[in-house]
Amino acid sequence: MILFFLKFLFLSVLHFNLNSSENITSTLNLTTEHVELLASCDLDSKRFVSSFEPKKCRLTNLDSLETLFITPFAKDQITYIDASLNLLTDVPPSIHSFSRVISLNLSDNTIREWPSPVNGLTSLLKLNINNNFLDSIGDLRALTQLSILNLSSNTITSLCSLTNHLLIPTNLEELNISYNLMNTLPSSINTLTTLQVLDARCNSLTELPLRFHYLKHLHKLFLSNNKLKTIPLVLISALAFNDVNNHKYLDLSHNEIEEFEEPVINTNTNRRHVTPSPAKAPLSLNLSHNKITKLPNTLTRFNSVVELDLSHNKIQLLPQNLGAMKRLHTLMLSANPLNELPVEIGKCTALENLTVNLTPLRDLPDSIVFLTALTNLQLLDNSMPLKAFAFHGNTIASYRLRYLVEKKRALIANPLRSLPYEIREKIY
Repeated sequence: MILFFLKFLFLSVLHFNLNSSENITSTLNLTTEHVELLASCDLDSKRFVSSFEPKKCRLTNLDSLETLFITPFAKDQITYIDASLNLLTDVPPSIHSFSRVISLNLSDNTIREWPSPVNGLTSLLKLNINNNFLDSIGDLRALTQLSILNLSSNTITSLCSLTNHLLIPTNLEELNISYNLMNTLPSSINTLTTLQVLDARCNSLTELPLRFHYLKHLHKLFLSNNKLKTIPLVLISALAFNDVNNHKYLDLSHNEIEEFEEPVINTNTNRRHVTPSPAKAPLSLNLSHNKITKLPNTLTRFNSVVELDLSHNKIQLLPQNLGAMKRLHTLMLSANPLNELPVEIGKCTALENLTVNLTPLRDLPDSIVFLTALTNLQLLDNSMPLKAFAFHGNTIASYRLRYLVEKKRALIANPLRSLPYEIREKIY
């Protein structure tokens, strides 16, 4: 009880003296007993709040860190510094004295030049400097402990020096460079052998390096909203065939992809083709909103693909060996000029969700009856001919189709009037 009263009294004194960050050095004479409490405080140039989270320092309403870093704080006790959402333009050299900081958040400020003092924080594990005005980065190779780096929402054009040396540490596990102005990824990105997550969305990428198979721990790769025209299939095989046990994600949506580049390097043998590989962790592949006209047969050999989004492309025919994708449970084909589905789709026996909206599809193959796991079949706004069954509006609701409706295999908002013979036989 006495300790609580002393803390309350101490906070009251601090509250009185911290109305301005400039008063810190002139009014406080801290002793080591105050270290734990101070390391848990939120410092605001206009107010003071204690969070009582040990060794974390939250800074707000500051336009400079200089006044903070010359104070007699027990700097070797603070491990987290959050200076986001301020008006900071730089970081003072005195930040070096915070030798134990493992997380530094400088996001949402007005920093225009790379704050070089940050490069000396060799204990850093996580660095956020997103949403600033940076057009380049400093040399971070000395930060050998850094595992998470967020550079998103700046105007950065390259991760390399003028001599084409990669400026980021090779031990990174997560790298976010989304919403920048990069035209290409450096070929030396293959040296990031521990990288697990790479987010390069919303840049101006026109090409990709071919050595992704060196990134043996990569399981999330986000490349949407770029200007890619050709995709090397080695990129897909790098994720499909690596030994990561986590669910894998490859997002290539909203690009300008027209074709796939072959041959593909087999990651196990280095041969210049893809051979069937033992089942790996599931892969979700998003190729929607591109200009793809034809899918290579090689794509169907990636037997770890469980979700495949091909919607909003220019695909007229699907590969005849589509049935090789035995683990595929979601296939999205909407907004393509598809006239038919291949008979082999009936071999995709794990398929649960099939979406073929907004296509000129005129019929369904009889083999669709073998999709016994199918629970969601969407065929909105297609061109199937009027034939046999009665409807309520545009929705199939005939009592003869009650079985499909109950199984959620609803065929919604179509002019469809018939189903393949084998399906009708199952329904009767």
